[in-house]
Amino acid sequence: MSDVSSLSTSTYSENEYLYVANEGSGGGGGETIVQIDASESWESGIDGATAFAETVGTGFNGPSGLAEVVVSGQPTETKLFISDDYGNVYSQSEADDFEVVIGGLSNPNALSYSDSDDKLYIADAGNNQIIRTDPTDATPVQELVSSGLTGPQSVVVNSNATELYNTDFSSQVYGTSLTTTTW
Repeated sequence: MSDVSSLSTSTYSENEYLYVANEGSGGGGGETIVQIDASESWESGIDGATAFAETVGTGFNGPSGLAEVVVSGQPTETKLFISDDYGNVYSQSEADDFEVVIGGLSNPNALSYSDSDDKLYIADAGNNQIIRTDPTDATPVQELVSSGLTGPQSVVVNSNATELYNTDFSSQVYGTSLTTTTW
């Protein structure tokens, strides 16, 4: 286990949590999502993470993508979106309501949720593309955002959902305009 004592919780309020996907070693094998309580001191000499961390999701196959969303109209309730090596993206509420949001992907490595457009952006590494979807739709439609990548590994959208950035195995950072066809 890595030493987290040097990390700072200064960017998290005392009422917030940090979520970690335990993908496991060697590209899969982990099964859990861990919630770290930012109100607990990381510098209190706690041996291990168990005093301020709790497993909140189990049964995944190498979970890697993770996005947290504040539920509309419920500022203290969050929903997690989680991707794993089964090729699915799941949602999990604080009440442990659990469902497959979208399936049939190929190694969805990273997720980013945009509050500006209420879309979930997915780095679909096995298909060398970034897609987006509205995870609240009964039958979410996959919309292609960027293709021709080499196993995208991360994805992030700016605060007004006009620009998307991602990295892939080619060691490049790519930018894509979400409002025009060229950038």
